[in-house]
Amino acid sequence: MNCGGCNGCSLECLACEDPKYNMKKLGFEATNNVSEAEVFVVMGNINKKMEKKVKEQLKKFKGKKVAIGTCALSGNIFIKGGNVEKDADDIMKVDYYIPGCPPRPCAILNTLVEINENKKRK
Repeated sequence: MNCGGCNGCSLECLACEDPKYNMKKLGFEATNNVSEAEVFVVMGNINKKMEKKVKEQLKKFKGKKVAIGTCALSGNIFIKGGNVEKDADDIMKVDYYIPGCPPRPCAILNTLVEINENKKRK
C-alpha cells in the first residue's frame, strides 16, 4: 500500500516485476486485493488520511507485514511535518523492514524470499 511520498519505493517494487528481477519466477505476484495477499506492504509516509485506510485494510489481513523505505520506517524528513506524525510501527506490528531511500529491488525480493522460507520451515 503506497501511502504517499516520492514514489521511489513504488518504482522499485514495480522493477521487481521486470524481466531482470522477475519476481514471478521466484513464485511471487503482486495483487491489490488484501484478502488474496500473503504479505502486506506499506511504503511512503503514513499521513493522517492514509492511517485510517491502512488500519481498514489490516482488519482484512492476517499475514506478514512489511515496511519498505525510510519514509515508512521512520517518517524520514516528513515526520512531524504537520500531516505526517507516525511511522509504520506506530500503526501496525511490522514483521520485516526494508530500509533505503529507495531500497533496491534485490533487497525487496530477498525479504520476500526470506518470508517464504520462514513460512516453509514452520
